[in-house]
Amino acid sequence: VGILPLTSIRNADFLHNEVPGMHIPDDVRATLSRYQSVADQRAAGVEIAAQMIKKFARRVHGFYIITPRNRADVVAPLISAAV
Repeated sequence: VGILPLTSIRNADFLHNEVPGMHIPDDVRATLSRYQSVADQRAAGVEIAAQMIKKFARRVHGFYIITPRNRADVVAPLISAAV
């Protein structure tokens, strides 16, 4: 299962509206919208991704974590969540 942490509401809206086949649920975009700063939005995106990993860990054989915009610091916490 591929996991792409969302880095901001702008990122989520772009993926949802401009990338064919990508659907970012309304509740996820609403969660990101609650935060003013991009740093807080990024933290929320990482938390959402971590929750997805925990939710599906027992149902799948593994994850591939997609580094958004070459930001390894964004995915580092997810590697711990996936182990």
